[in-house]
Amino acid sequence: MTPPHNDKKASKRQEQNREIALLSDLGLPAEQIARKRELAPSTVRGVIKRYRERGTVGDAARSGRPKKITSRFQQQVEDIVLANPHASLSEITDNLHNL
Repeated sequence: MTPPHNDKKASKRQEQNREIALLSDLGLPAEQIARKRELAPSTVRGVIKRYRERGTVGDAARSGRPKKITSRFQQQVEDIVLANPHASLSEITDNLHNL
């Protein structure tokens, strides 16, 4: 799960990228957009390039690291911990091995 502060930052960046794409569609050159938005011209050109290639300013899907445990196993761990919040790690491990 993404921390809330990252969601705000991503949302602000997407809004900025939408504005860049819109201004580009209106015919403004990248350098003028960069000056107007106080951004590096290379940043603006990159946003415009991705917008033209993908048709969106949203972030591309990322595969990320595969999960090492299944959601079922995670739920079992959570159930054990919730049943006995003061259990030691070895007690939790023993309970998991006994499943």
